[in-house]
Amino acid sequence: MNLYKHGLKKTAYIFSSLLFSVYHLAIFATWFELQILFLALFGLFAVGFLFNWLNRNSNSFINSWIVHLFADVAIVIIGFKMFGMI
Repeated sequence: MNLYKHGLKKTAYIFSSLLFSVYHLAIFATWFELQILFLALFGLFAVGFLFNWLNRNSNSFINSWIVHLFADVAIVIIGFKMFGMI
């Protein structure tokens, strides 16, 4: 938000989206082949842009936090279904 407030709007979007995607890379770096890994990074980068947009419009991180929470819950439910736990 500080970069955005200082007029560096494009830098703020790119920097935070890049950090968001690279942070998640550490979680699943060994799970996929290289092509799938790059596709996942691109998707995370795009989601980072969405989160930036949510944060900018509300001047708070709460909206993006809630969206992230629901995404995490959906991933856990899918995992449970895949392994026959529900």
